[in-house]
Amino acid sequence: MIRQTKKSRAALAAGVVGLGLVLSACSPVTTDKPYAASDGVRAVAGTMTVENLMLVTEGEGEPGRLLGGATNSSAEPGELLLATADGTASLGVPIDGRDTVNFFADGTATFFEAVPVAPGSNLPMTITDPSGVMTSVAVPVLDGTLPEYRDVISSIPSPQMP
Repeated sequence: MIRQTKKSRAALAAGVVGLGLVLSACSPVTTDKPYAASDGVRAVAGTMTVENLMLVTEGEGEPGRLLGGATNSSAEPGELLLATADGTASLGVPIDGRDTVNFFADGTATFFEAVPVAPGSNLPMTITDPSGVMTSVAVPVLDGTLPEYRDVISSIPSPQMP
């Protein structure tokens, strides 16, 4: 009778392990779905996709810089339009066909003269592809508190004096 108990326990343990393997094979693969893997956000507007989009500034009303990247999935070159939802600030980023632009590394001019919200907030923005397809996105606003953004803060040009 003791031997049957050991065999029963072994069979039960094997069954639990087998069931766990079967159930884990049925779970969805989350890495197949695009997601924002860092501090920024991801959004798609027609043929244009922005990845890891964020705004870095020293404070509300201060100059700021957009970080992240954008990809043009069209074979044709086009301009990605990034604008605050209230229309107070906008900029266009030209992107060649089937190309990606890294806003910081490529030297793309992605500066805002005055960021209308404080760090720690989200700035409502729209992204628009060349055909006019538009998507709204809440862009996180960060400051130089995190060490990886201190160099970005120092790269933001000072406002020009009149």
